[in-house]
Amino acid sequence: MLDGEGAVAAWIATAIEDGLEIPEPNSFYKYSGQFRTRVPKSLHAELARRAAIEGVSLNTMAVTLLAAGLAKRT
Repeated sequence: MLDGEGAVAAWIATAIEDGLEIPEPNSFYKYSGQFRTRVPKSLHAELARRAAIEGVSLNTMAVTLLAAGLAKRT
């Protein structure tokens, strides 16, 4: 068994033991990675300022902050 296959098999076995839900294969692909949202003008302006300071796009700044927020919750 290849290392990747062994890792998947071990994860599935552990998930079953722990009673965790195992996602269907390729279920990740139903998400495009895109969504639209409206934000207050003041938040848009602050995100744009922070993105400019960091030298990144507004999208990159928003994704980075979203990911950081999710990481704090888990």
